[in-house]
Amino acid sequence: MGYEDNYHVHKWNKVGLPHSWPANGLNYTSQYSLQKVNEMMTSNEWTRAMFVRDPKEHMLSAYLMFRSQVEIIQPDYIRRAIAGTLKSLRNFTQNVHAPAQLKNCCQKIAGEMDANWKVLCFNHTLTFEGFLDAIENGPTKFSTDTKMWERRRSRVRFREKFTPKDLRKSPRGFDIHWSPLSLWQMEPKFYNSLNFVGHLETAQRNIRQLLDRLHPHAWETYGAAGWGTHRNESIFMSKSTVNHASNTSGRLFQYYTSKGMERRVDNFYESDYENVYLNLTRVPVGEAEVFYKRRY
Repeated sequence: MGYEDNYHVHKWNKVGLPHSWPANGLNYTSQYSLQKVNEMMTSNEWTRAMFVRDPKEHMLSAYLMFRSQVEIIQPDYIRRAIAGTLKSLRNFTQNVHAPAQLKNCCQKIAGEMDANWKVLCFNHTLTFEGFLDAIENGPTKFSTDTKMWERRRSRVRFREKFTPKDLRKSPRGFDIHWSPLSLWQMEPKFYNSLNFVGHLETAQRNIRQLLDRLHPHAWETYGAAGWGTHRNESIFMSKSTVNHASNTSGRLFQYYTSKGMERRVDNFYESDYENVYLNLTRVPVGEAEVFYKRRY
């Protein structure tokens, strides 16, 4: 937007909030009229670029972020839940920071009658497998007025053993951090208007290609220097400027412990794999970086 300061520091508050509006100083499409947005998304005067990530790394990154945020926001509830000393999750599930897995899944299935089952459910969602159970398959709407609801709640009341299949029938835990791009990023009709799609695995090479396309001197001016921890790198030169702090790529085999886990994630992101504009390929766990570097 023309600021001379570092990209992550806003002039008036000096706080690095690249994802927080209005502190980041960026303009969003919601601030423009529909006519102007349509021009942005279709006119040859605009460049529309998107960066995508290997779905398996994308999913694990979302899980690690979810887990870390819950532990930071509600450490005492987490500690007591894991220790088995938490008797009621009612206040926690009503908290504005409570994870969607509790609000939309564990609490609704168990109702208010079975705090013990909600704790077991919550503990399960803190595992990678439980996280997948909570976000995949289930219907997007779930009525509390149906006989099915009452039967399901009566089956789990006062249980001491958690049943993952009940969680899979609960409302899907939708969130932009893990949901397929094709389902929320933008309207399908605009994908063929994309001018450039890069991959996080080849971000340094792709960002130079993008900047060169924008202007002959864009790379030298904005990308070649001044980045990294010590401001002596080019943009995306090191993994520290590309990967999230969760170090997802280094923890893949810790969480993907079976081919079945891989297949579940592949199925979850089926719409992204089938979106020809994203140019994603089903790659075995841990091989995405090598694969996309060879491709490009």
